[in-house]
Amino acid sequence: MSKVEYSKTGESGDKNGFPCEQYVGKQDGQVVRELWVTDWDNLKGGSDARATFKSMAEFWQEAFGSMAAQAGENPMELFDAVDGFPVVAREMNGDQVESETTLKSVEEASVKPEAFQPPEGYQQQQMMQ
Repeated sequence: MSKVEYSKTGESGDKNGFPCEQYVGKQDGQVVRELWVTDWDNLKGGSDARATFKSMAEFWQEAFGSMAAQAGENPMELFDAVDGFPVVAREMNGDQVESETTLKSVEEASVKPEAFQPPEGYQQQQMMQ
């Protein structure tokens, strides 16, 4: 499976209160993804979010690099390919929208450490034996 290549369409508009530019992602010449992307600076905490996504992309590549190459696309590569954060992301099948993900708002909040604990009764399992 070949890599998805992204390019700007020249279209721009407001999506959920964020100024955005449109990108399309093509794979083997077919549009497989449509994105409306806002600059990181338009998001509250955007510079921190950008650093986090960059770190996640590096982790993904280290942890799953060879498996991801066999499986197809590394989902974190998107953040290297577009200049900002996708406010609207549409997965396409031909000219039909298969799914749509939308950023509605951004807020900063403190998260208690307990939120990262496994639920009561959880038992660790081995993935591959």
